Amino acid sequence: QCVASNSAENSSPPDTTKAPHLLFPEVVENPKNQSAFIGSNVTFNCTVIGLPTPAISWMKNNDSYAVTSNVRARVVPENKNSHS
Repeated sequence: QCVASNSAENSSPPDTTKAPHLLFPEVVENPKNQSAFIGSNVTFNCTVIGLPTPAISWMKNNDSYAVTSNVRARVVPENKNSHS
C-alpha cells in the first residue's frame, strides 16, 4: 500500500486565503496485486496528487518502509524481502 502526505494535511482547516495553492494529498493509483516467479523482478506503481507535492510512504502489514524512487524488490521464498 502506498500512503501520500504533505503539509496541507497539517492545516486544519487549511487557510485558503493565505495559501490557496494547498491541495490535500490523494493516492490516485494504488499498486496492483501481481503474481511473479521466485527470483523475478516486480514493479509496483503509486500515483499521487497534491500541493505541495506529496511524499510517498510504503506500507506492508501495517509496517512502514522508507524507500526512494526506483527501488527494486525481488520475489523470494517465504515472503522475505530484498531491496536494492
